[in-house]
Amino acid sequence: MKKIQIAVVDDDILQQRFMDTLLQTTAKELALNIQVHFFDSGEAFLFSLEDLPELVIAFLDIQMKGLNGLKAAQKVRESNQTVTLIFVTAFAEYALESYGVNALDYALKPITQEKMTQVFKRYLAQRPQEMNYLLVDYQGYPHKLNLQDIVYIEAAKHQTVLTLCNEETLTLNMNTKPEPILIFELVHRTTEPHQNELP
Repeated sequence: MKKIQIAVVDDDILQQRFMDTLLQTTAKELALNIQVHFFDSGEAFLFSLEDLPELVIAFLDIQMKGLNGLKAAQKVRESNQTVTLIFVTAFAEYALESYGVNALDYALKPITQEKMTQVFKRYLAQRPQEMNYLLVDYQGYPHKLNLQDIVYIEAAKHQTVLTLCNEETLTLNMNTKPEPILIFELVHRTTEPHQNELP
């Protein structure tokens, strides 16, 4: 299962560790595969965004030294409309402003395990569903292939050849005009631990 990339932005190291405990417990409860990155300032978070292209959730404290969480969220929204933003703060008065950056939720500290689970269920309900299979017509019958089992796809003329990880090949007849050979290789990437992860 693809890891859900999460950022926690908070200048309090104890709060970071507390959030990590909540996130890991929630991931276990909901059978999720997560990777959490920690940042102690809005500036550090924004600086590292380019290194986290698959980031999908950011938990932000609001009152921090330097760039606060709201300002950081506004900067994120200037270039990224898809990452899910969630504010975790001790101050209720910023709730109205959080809607300006289309935040999924606004949680007051100390956030409970029940609240964290609720937030994740809301995220899972609204995120686009990933298609992890390929439906093909093979020998007159539909077959569902797991994408992780496909090593590469080669298309030439009226045929498409799928090579699977067990070295088996499937040849599909395509009712299309001849096309130049195209080879697509599926690279299974592993994500290295981020330098700002907690030990």
